[in-house]
Amino acid sequence: MSLGRAWLLLLLMTLAQLVAVSRCAEEGETEANTEEEISDADSEEEEEEDDDEDDDSIVKEENGVSVLTDGNFDLFTADKDTVLLEFYAPWCGHCKQFAPEYEKIAQTLKENDPPIPVAKIDATVASVVASRFDVSGYPTIKILKKGQPVDYDGARTEEAIVAKVKEVSQPDWTPPPEATLVLTKDNFDEVVNDADIILVEFYAPW
Repeated sequence: MSLGRAWLLLLLMTLAQLVAVSRCAEEGETEANTEEEISDADSEEEEEEDDDEDDDSIVKEENGVSVLTDGNFDLFTADKDTVLLEFYAPWCGHCKQFAPEYEKIAQTLKENDPPIPVAKIDATVASVVASRFDVSGYPTIKILKKGQPVDYDGARTEEAIVAKVKEVSQPDWTPPPEATLVLTKDNFDEVVNDADIILVEFYAPW
């Protein structure tokens, strides 16, 4: 083999080695970029999930029951005619026993025409809403009719609660008169004279 051919062969081998090294470097860089892009995408998804968890205005749902908070209560109920509400405490044994029944109520009212939303509020967290509705025991059940609360003191069964909610949801439903009347010098004689039996308490605010 002549010296010229040997140099040419050596040059070609060197070029081939350089090309191979260059390709390996490009593939390594591409792989690194891909991994970085995947990592960035995962980070963005995690940030979005964290944002969703921190966003108190988003209404989540558990087994057909909407979960309301101080941050989303007014927005959720604002445009609804009738809403069934349960105020509960996570540690309350009665609330835990009632939970499966309440979920069945939610499913039944969801199938109503029109559907009636069912929601629950953790009163130990949503203290502002709980205070607004004078919640003092758990579970406390209320029916919201056009923004006005209607107390429910009946049986905690699907049949009884569904019947009451459907009754309140009727367009012509009106709340019953107050059981306790405030008597003044202007209405005392009229109210007392019209009543067959009446119990009157005289008190001093101080």
